[in-house]
Amino acid sequence: STKDAMDLVELLEIHHALLDTHLAEAKTSGLDRGAFKKHFGIAERIVRRIRSEVKQDGNAGAYYKAAGELFVLGGNCAKGRPLLTEAVELFRPETAVDTTGLIRQCSDLITLCDNTPGNEPVAAAASTGGTSAIGTGSSSVGSSGG
Repeated sequence: STKDAMDLVELLEIHHALLDTHLAEAKTSGLDRGAFKKHFGIAERIVRRIRSEVKQDGNAGAYYKAAGELFVLGGNCAKGRPLLTEAVELFRPETAVDTTGLIRQCSDLITLCDNTPGNEPVAAAASTGGTSAIGTGSSSVGSSGG
């Protein structure tokens, strides 16, 4: 429903503001993985809620991507990689918007996890360019009609 999409957009905006804050700090003082790890619990709760309350489409994928980035930045590819993979699967069938960039960002982080010893990715690789979520503003990806 529209209400779900709007709530998801607000969650994404808050999530991205949080990430941007920590990434800005990383530019001056280095990446503090602990700063990201503090937020793992809330991200997991939001993922569970999205799984149960929101249609599993590109909009849900946008949060899974965001949560996956959080886990990767926190050094936990074991939790982040599956969410990024799921996001890609949800982005692929979308036709309302071009999800090529979102898919590429997820794929890059998946590759990073696969190729990083000890799964400790470089901060710059996980910084994927701001709040590019499918449902930015008041619109959502999917259309309810034809």
